[in-house]
Amino acid sequence: MTERGESHLSRTVLSLTRFSERWVPSAFVIACLLTFAVVALALGLTPAAPGQVVGYWGDGFWALLSFAMQMCLALMTGSIIADSPLLRRALDRLSRLPRTDRQAVVFAAAASMVLAWLHWGMGMAASAFLARALARRRPKVDYPLLVAVSYFGQGAVWHAGLSGSAPLLVATPGHFLAASIGVIPLSETIFSSFNLALV
Repeated sequence: MTERGESHLSRTVLSLTRFSERWVPSAFVIACLLTFAVVALALGLTPAAPGQVVGYWGDGFWALLSFAMQMCLALMTGSIIADSPLLRRALDRLSRLPRTDRQAVVFAAAASMVLAWLHWGMGMAASAFLARALARRRPKVDYPLLVAVSYFGQGAVWHAGLSGSAPLLVATPGHFLAASIGVIPLSETIFSSFNLALV
């Protein structure tokens, strides 16, 4: 890209960033707006009284607290592992394997899938670190493409992996759907022959 094109792109990105910072609400505001929208829909479309709707919201929120904590821990522990000096050095060594730009892109996608299958939180962070290491070694690689494929594991295999939230949830005794579907062991989800073949 030419210097002039880079300058135009930089100005465009900065103006979009300023617009977003000024006009896009925070995640908390969006959560509050969605809560009010759901309450309004529940009051308008169901026979529930306002007190009942608030009770349902409160019960549902606390019922998902343990699940939300599991997701936070998966993301936090995965990021910590991915940022460890040992894994960073390993990713740097792995970035030496591809010999062409095309190989670097394919390698990033494959590594992303392996990392996401092992641990989706680690896969999310480690894939980004690997993409950066690959870009340093292959400076002419299509960097946006490299970044995009680095998250391929998040879209392709993370839910079928060792830290997939739904399979782990339904394998936990006493989960919130246990009365209707029972407890489903990991041998029937993550470690089923169908899932492993698909991965």
